[in-house]
Amino acid sequence: ILSIQESDYVLIMEGTNDQWYGISATTTAFNLGEMVDKCRASGTKPLLGNLTPADRDTSSQIPNLYNPAIADVAQQKNAILVDHYSAVVDRWEELDYDPVHPNLQGYEAIARTWFNTLVSLIKPPFNVGAILLLLSD
Repeated sequence: ILSIQESDYVLIMEGTNDQWYGISATTTAFNLGEMVDKCRASGTKPLLGNLTPADRDTSSQIPNLYNPAIADVAQQKNAILVDHYSAVVDRWEELDYDPVHPNLQGYEAIARTWFNTLVSLIKPPFNVGAILLLLSD
């Protein structure tokens, strides 16, 4: 899709299902690195989002293995890291729908972290009102 849809930024967030299905944090990090490389090759700037908590992650692999691996990829590949985990971890019980998925408020919190990062990157002129209107739908 990168070859047919010109974009300035690509938002990448992956790994929760990898953790659940036993795919290692190392493999997840490698795959994310490949995605970052493909974005760069297309002239697009990648943003990597780390993972939100998951109630089914009883061994705390997300905060202790996967998110550090994602942060390493962001640092090594000079990609921007978007910290979803910190944005929701203190309120996860009120933001989750089931053992892994956020509810509407959880998705809104994730969207805000993407939005706040993008706003910090995009230089004027841009129409903040139009962006806020889109987000409010």
